[in-house]
Amino acid sequence: MPRGSGGASNVGSSGGNPSFRGAEQSLHIMRQVKSYFNVGMDHVLEVAADMAEYGLGKGEEAQTQKLRKMMLSYVQMERDIDIFMNAAGDVMGEECEEEGGLQRMLQEQVRDMSKGQRDADLKKHEKYTELEQKIWDSQNPDVAPSSLVISSPVMEEDVEMTQEQVNTRCPYTGQEMVDPVRNVICKHAYDKTGITHYVTKRGKKAVCPVAGCKNSKPIVVKDLEDHKEMRRYIQSKKKRHQPSASGTGRSQTRMNFSLEMVKMSMSVTCDTDNSG
Repeated sequence: MPRGSGGASNVGSSGGNPSFRGAEQSLHIMRQVKSYFNVGMDHVLEVAADMAEYGLGKGEEAQTQKLRKMMLSYVQMERDIDIFMNAAGDVMGEECEEEGGLQRMLQEQVRDMSKGQRDADLKKHEKYTELEQKIWDSQNPDVAPSSLVISSPVMEEDVEMTQEQVNTRCPYTGQEMVDPVRNVICKHAYDKTGITHYVTKRGKKAVCPVAGCKNSKPIVVKDLEDHKEMRRYIQSKKKRHQPSASGTGRSQTRMNFSLEMVKMSMSVTCDTDNSG
């Protein structure tokens, strides 16, 4: 069987070979450890989200660097585990009568698959890029995400995107949005209660109430989606005006948890490698 063919599909054909059984056990442990990595990555992102929400990013370079290191540790361990699992899957499809031969084949396969892997590529991982965006948001609390600055159909290109330029008022009710939804057609945001009343009242004449909107399609409920980004922005804006120590404490608790997750994951990974 050719190597490098994503041999995870071969797992389970071990028969009575004790070497195969050992490899299957290692793969099972690796899958569990990989799930821990995903949980850890999410906790790191939650810490960064808290920092952005409470405006804690400015002057916290040590904190943000710690987050970056933790995320890179998770991404690197995930990559190492993926290489090991793919290599093990390929080797389990091979036949070898020589004692210790499968283990040597596995080591060679891991080395071959590891060639060309660059540390710089770790920063291209989707979770790491998401972290960098959240860190940027925490360090620039008064700059709105570009995806939210769409409420006005006419805007000067050279104007800086600031908090005041994000319209958090429903274009139909004129009130601050509480439960924001987004029109999937034109991307404009409305308060759910207000726009639902508008659609019920106007029926097929209920077009987007934003002045100058080129979307002439009548609004229907199925074209409205929960606007999570706007909701987070509104909540973040409120919390920045009402700072709370609880945000700092929760962020630190999550960070401590993530640190313990990294230590535990590294320990389990090392134990698994040594048991091979």
